[in-house]
Amino acid sequence: MHDEELFKRFTDQNTVILAVAKEDKDLESHAWFYGHFQPQPRFRLLADLDHQTSRFRETSVYLIDKEGVVRDIFPGTVRTRPNWLAVLEAVKVVNGK
Repeated sequence: MHDEELFKRFTDQNTVILAVAKEDKDLESHAWFYGHFQPQPRFRLLADLDHQTSRFRETSVYLIDKEGVVRDIFPGTVRTRPNWLAVLEAVKVVNGK
């Protein structure tokens, strides 16, 4: 499946994807890390400079519902290219679809 088609499936579910990068030491290293994604991701990549998301050692994708409750965590998914269809299915479950 093409990235554009997959991204449309997420937007059809009224879903925003945010990834949290834990590897960055400062905003410069974060910008470098983000700039080296090929192709550029269609989601926002946030930097956890204070290591507030200490449950996992690497970048993770968090599924957070509209009330702000973390419903699922996909650890290490940005670097290892997740099974986005599995993430999409989890979104559907949260959305009740």
